[in-house]
Amino acid sequence: MNDRPTDKASTIESVLQKLKTSVGPVTEMLHNNDSFKVILLGLNVDVLLPDHHTKLPTKLTVLKGSVVYRDINGNVPLFQYDELEIPINEIHSVQAIRPSLCLLTIG
Repeated sequence: MNDRPTDKASTIESVLQKLKTSVGPVTEMLHNNDSFKVILLGLNVDVLLPDHHTKLPTKLTVLKGSVVYRDINGNVPLFQYDELEIPINEIHSVQAIRPSLCLLTIG
C-alpha cells in the first residue's frame, strides 16, 4: 500500500466537490480491470439517473444518503449501507431523496 501523500483529491472527494454545483448525476471510476469495475455515483436531492439497463451483474450500494430504485416491479427505497442486486437487462432508474453517494459494482 502506498502511504505517500498526494496533491490529487481522492475520487470520493472529487465527486463530493462536483456535487456542490451539479444539477445532474456525477459519476467517476473508482476501480476498473478486466473482471469488474466500481463507479462512484453522486446525486443531489431529486436528481434522477434516468431509465437504463445493465448488461453485467451489478450491485448498488448506498454509502451516504438515500435513493429510490425504480423498475417495472415498483419502487425500492434504499438508505445508508443498503445494497441491491440489479438484474441484467432490467430497465431501471435511481433517484435521490437525500444528497447521496453510491457505489456501483459491475461485473
